[in-house]
Amino acid sequence: MDRGKREDKNLLSYYQQLLEKGTYWVAAERMKNHMECLDFKWKADDVAGLQIADLIAYPLTRHVLNPQEVNLAYDVLEPNIFVEEGKLMGLKIYPQQP
Repeated sequence: MDRGKREDKNLLSYYQQLLEKGTYWVAAERMKNHMECLDFKWKADDVAGLQIADLIAYPLTRHVLNPQEVNLAYDVLEPNIFVEEGKLMGLKIYPQQP
């Protein structure tokens, strides 16, 4: 699904809320000191960082949803992922899986 105006508006609203209220763990002032601006980029902008994020996120998502499925792209990424006791570390999965 492509991101549209509604999704951009929701994301911007959440970003503004973070700057105004902070989080349970991070005060609003600290957020403001580290988050300067939110600038949306489109796929057509051809931003290298977004391409790299896509190249990593898609195979990782496929692996999380169906770890038994053949996933050659994930096989290339796997040696670079920190795993402890069989669990991918630092990976947040929403909604939480049982």
